[in-house]
Amino acid sequence: MLAGVGPVRIGIVTALFVAFGYLWLLSGRGVWYDRLSERFIFGVPWGTVLCIAGVVGFYLSAQSGFTHWNSPVTLPFRSWSYLYPLGLLTSGFAHAGPGHLMGNMIGTLVLAPIVEYAWGHYPPQDSNDEYEYPPPAEIDGPRDSSPGTVSRWHTPWVRALVIFPAIVAVVSLVTSVLAFGWSLGFSGTVYAFGGFAVVYFPVAAVIAMVGFTGTAVLVNTLLDPVVRATAEAGSGGPPSWWGVNVQAHLLGFLLGVLLALVLLHRRNESRRPALVFFATLLFGLSRQLYVFADSPEEDVFLQLRGVGVIFVLGLSVLVTAAVAADESPLPDRVSEISWVPRMRLVSVLWIGSVAVLIWAAWSGTFSRGSVPPFGIGTIPVLLILLLYPFFPSHRPSRIGTQLTRRDLFVFSLAFVVAVVALPSIVTNNARMAEDPVPDGESITVDGYEVTYAEGTRHGRIGTEESGLIVVNEQRQIWIAAAGKSDLKNSGTVTVPVGGIGWRETVTATRRGWNVVGNDSAYTVEVSHGDETVQAFRSGRSTARAEIANKTVAVEPGDGQFRLNVTRGDTVLGTTAIPAVNDSARVGSLSFETERTDGTPSVFAREDGTRVLIAKQERGG
Repeated sequence: MLAGVGPVRIGIVTALFVAFGYLWLLSGRGVWYDRLSERFIFGVPWGTVLCIAGVVGFYLSAQSGFTHWNSPVTLPFRSWSYLYPLGLLTSGFAHAGPGHLMGNMIGTLVLAPIVEYAWGHYPPQDSNDEYEYPPPAEIDGPRDSSPGTVSRWHTPWVRALVIFPAIVAVVSLVTSVLAFGWSLGFSGTVYAFGGFAVVYFPVAAVIAMVGFTGTAVLVNTLLDPVVRATAEAGSGGPPSWWGVNVQAHLLGFLLGVLLALVLLHRRNESRRPALVFFATLLFGLSRQLYVFADSPEEDVFLQLRGVGVIFVLGLSVLVTAAVAADESPLPDRVSEISWVPRMRLVSVLWIGSVAVLIWAAWSGTFSRGSVPPFGIGTIPVLLILLLYPFFPSHRPSRIGTQLTRRDLFVFSLAFVVAVVALPSIVTNNARMAEDPVPDGESITVDGYEVTYAEGTRHGRIGTEESGLIVVNEQRQIWIAAAGKSDLKNSGTVTVPVGGIGWRETVTATRRGWNVVGNDSAYTVEVSHGDETVQAFRSGRSTARAEIANKTVAVEPGDGQFRLNVTRGDTVLGTTAIPAVNDSARVGSLSFETERTDGTPSVFAREDGTRVLIAKQERGG
């Protein structure tokens, strides 16, 4: 976190107070408070404050962020499987690191107050065309029909500190359960805030997007007032957008849109379609909902940007149509058509369609054998989550009536939600293989098996993985925590494992030599505490250069690398790679190790000819 306060940080904070203090005086001392206190108790979005405090508190405590700010425990808090409830319950609140946490909290700070303002701490009066809120002093809430009693659900403190955070928690849980892959983070809920805002307060949403960038700059400047960069080679890892779960973001955004439509409908309010369209489009483009990514082969990453932009444009039209649509029946002006669909029929078709989609997604799992009871139990849960707002009994007055324009577009949005969400059922129900731990030596830490492997079959899905593999069968965890290229470029990778209340670290170290004209020869050691095992050893690698008709190969071994000298198919001898500024011999061929540009390099010499054989990799 902050390395020290320093004069620059003090200057930034002072400048902020001066700038906003001037704006406060210029606008009138009580104007901002009066406006905010119309819907917030004492002008404070208490629900937003509570949500931020809860997420940050989870990072600091459960994820050990308080003692390990830059390397929190993440593995036990991902939504690995429907068989692992802890991950499902916590993945929507856990974060991969400080940057991940800060980004989502800034988004929450900017967008959540807009949603909370729309909700309001004070319940609106019973009116179809106007909603007035009581002054801040009247915080007891409206009374129900019983004399002398107060409706608890209408009490402002309950609306602020219970109902609003509870809805946020439910949205986080839904995005966690229905996220594709093994998700982590509060971003699905942040996008739900954005989806709600672009529909309910489109102008404020556009301003918030600018505020998001500005707030991020201010926070990052406070954390790092001076940024120092040097020209260096890239890490060789995947691009930053590859690890972004766009499906979870899109799912959260659509849930926010649907919640806003429900609130608008219940309050009989309307919005200008043009504002909603531009707000939705700008949000989708600025928050990268168009980033549809694919990896057709190893270390190749595609961003299907064109398809994504077309999708965002279509989604903007659909959201705008849902906002602009009225309650007129379909077809609106074609009097010669004597039959139009009824709500009863549409409801039945909707429920049947979603049931068929869920059955299709699950059929592959059923066909492979028995499905765990908890996995089976997710079917009715998903049905309720997806169908409750549209279930016929939820709208009894509409059964038998003609389908309206609003119904059509809301059902269309709900169908998009179902299409986006249902593929997650397959990944979250993928079962662990019978022997999921790759062959080779491994380190065991309280149920976690950590090893290194290349080209090994994933323990849950039909792909091949290379890197530092972490497996925990009880928690349904199987992941390449660090890729092959990550370890090659950094030399050492540390992975925290653990659970609620405990944390351990496992370190993987790659040592190897870059052989001239061929692949590297290397080993990977995995260690925890005083225990170290060699988890992987590559094959020998022969240098392309020849000297006196002899070839030299670098071969990794136990604790050392050896140089094998051959002429044709005849092995002439072998020796360990000498230390820096030392030498060794195999017959008439001598080997010397010296530093070139700071890197240990091995040379072969004979009869006045000297050739480079290999250079040591980063890490040794």
